[in-house]
Amino acid sequence: MEGMNPMYVNEGEEHVVNHTGEVYPGLVAAGMSVTETYGLARMGPTYGSMLFSGRKQLKSQQKKSKS
Repeated sequence: MEGMNPMYVNEGEEHVVNHTGEVYPGLVAAGMSVTETYGLARMGPTYGSMLFSGRKQLKSQQKKSKS
């Protein structure tokens, strides 16, 4: 784990959603934990990507539980 980089809203928003997912079997990174896990830029004062990140992970877990 690298820890998050300085704030860069444009990059941070996109990367948080794109990197959301399982980082180890049974361990999920979503929202701000994604920036810490992958050493990404922080999102800053915007929360849109945290919501999209959570929604993406929820849908992924729902698919897993159905199979």
